[in-house]
Amino acid sequence: MQKDSVQQRYLSVSAAAIYLGMSQSALRYKLALRRLAYCKVGKTVRIDRLELDRFLSENTIPPVGYKGRR
Repeated sequence: MQKDSVQQRYLSVSAAAIYLGMSQSALRYKLALRRLAYCKVGKTVRIDRLELDRFLSENTIPPVGYKGRR
């Protein structure tokens, strides 16, 4: 099995920034403020893709007049 075909659950800061559509510095700032959970192994920071999805979900602003859950 090729490594490229396996979808990684834990992403590097650069991959997580691309996933979120933000700069690495903006993501690192959110990590420093502890707005996102992360795992640190030695000097390496990894961010769970499920945590990124939760972050996006919690920071989604519904359109005006939306009567759904919130």
